[in-house]
Amino acid sequence: MLQVFVFTIAFNLVAQTRESDAVLGALDSHRSSWNALFYNLKTRMSDSSGVIYGTQEITFKALESFDSMRIDLQSPMHINWVVFQDRRIPWVRTKFFFKIPVSTIKDSIYVIKMGFNGKPPKAKYPPWDGGLVNSQDAQGRPWVSIACQGMAGRVWFPCKDHMSDEPDSMQLTLIIPKQLKGISNGRLVHSEINGDSAVYSWKVRSPINNYNIIPNLGSYVQIKDTFLGKEGVLDLNYWVLDYDLLRAQEQFKQVPVMLRHFEYWLGPYPFYEDGYKLVQAPHLGMEHQSAVAYGNHFQNGYLGRDLSSSGWGNQWDFIIIHESGHEWFGNNVTTADLADMWVHEGFTNYLETLFTTREFGVEAGNDYVIGTRKLIRNNKTIIPPYGVNQEGSGDMYYKGGNLIHLIRTIMNDDEQFRRLLRKIQQNWYHRITTSAEIEEYISRQTGINFAPVFDQYLRTVQIPQLQIRWNHDQAFVRWSDCLPGFEMSVKLLQGNDSIWIHPTTAWSPLPVIKQDRKSTRLNSSHGYISYAVFCLK
Repeated sequence: MLQVFVFTIAFNLVAQTRESDAVLGALDSHRSSWNALFYNLKTRMSDSSGVIYGTQEITFKALESFDSMRIDLQSPMHINWVVFQDRRIPWVRTKFFFKIPVSTIKDSIYVIKMGFNGKPPKAKYPPWDGGLVNSQDAQGRPWVSIACQGMAGRVWFPCKDHMSDEPDSMQLTLIIPKQLKGISNGRLVHSEINGDSAVYSWKVRSPINNYNIIPNLGSYVQIKDTFLGKEGVLDLNYWVLDYDLLRAQEQFKQVPVMLRHFEYWLGPYPFYEDGYKLVQAPHLGMEHQSAVAYGNHFQNGYLGRDLSSSGWGNQWDFIIIHESGHEWFGNNVTTADLADMWVHEGFTNYLETLFTTREFGVEAGNDYVIGTRKLIRNNKTIIPPYGVNQEGSGDMYYKGGNLIHLIRTIMNDDEQFRRLLRKIQQNWYHRITTSAEIEEYISRQTGINFAPVFDQYLRTVQIPQLQIRWNHDQAFVRWSDCLPGFEMSVKLLQGNDSIWIHPTTAWSPLPVIKQDRKSTRLNSSHGYISYAVFCLK
């Protein structure tokens, strides 16, 4: 997802009532009793009205015997008919979802099919609020897509809308006016012209979150390339508006560079089977799996802006780097609850620093991450309550990224840090996880107890202060303004010398190299979340 300096718009626009949050975020019996295996989604989309007519065929496994299942589809979209085991069955629309009576046996596999139609709500500020993006290109031709991370796939098609379950694979067939091309996730498995309509069928062979399933309609042309990566040849396809072909050919030269650096840090691109695509979109961009939405106008920075103010953020295209980074964190490693979204956004934010480090050097990376600290608001906790469809503070981006930088700094071993990132990708390859699992794994793999650090910066808004007190020539040190039992190592600099110290919340003697008050300072590349307060007493 895009970064947070514009994210307050999203919180205001898509905020749900407390009641709807509890329903949407709940993993109740109607959701937890079945596992989505395959979506076969077919849609007919107009180039002007925005009305969608479609069918959805869900293959699922019954995790227990049940007599009712829940299907999420947001008003004004409507289910018209449901077929289960070759017969039409009734359904009930509750306030927030459809309740469908079906009788199942534990561990059996079933198929349920339904017809639906409607016009999704218009996205007012895409991609931050969800809905239909019914636009026109510079030549007045239809240019249509969906933006739905905040509102999820339920905004336009029937699905199981919970982050804890992804279909193992899916197929999306787009039936659209023949003058347009229809682009989606995965690989094109069929296309044809049928009268006034064109048909494009796309197959995704990997698990995919429902908000990543997106149609793109426009006057597209294709640019083909390949990348020789760690899993062999990766197909690269760029779909852009015809009049932007030359600009795209030049700007998208950054893609192989990005892939090379990210594969160095993280291991193989997670979706070789589905390929990699950039699709020009009528909004700024989004991490749609294997079909990253791109709308940065073929320029470096974030719409030409360096978010870090360090100068390094204008050396690369923000949307290419950040949104592609989500292929590893967000699309490959996915959290089960919206409350743990910092795992997606904090790690991906830090990939911007790792890209800068790998391309321009360690100091450039340090400058970039330090520069982003000014965007931290510290207004509320990064992790909010669970089970209520709630995101935490937008600080999940910059504070989350600086938290990862802090961990890397304390580890003080980039090869170990790199191995840690790669192990996380391997351990949760195409799998669902939680923040708690990731936190425990990092502590276990590094042999460093990071639990107090995670609790402090993810679950409070307190900023620990490192206090140093002098008693004649002896210095004492402690952490203050923090949780009880907080402890964190930090590098202390004195002139050209340095020493690692391990303060707790209790005063303890400081083994400084020189008993020199003026030259004692913190390493500036350490986490932003360490402030020194020198008490000259």
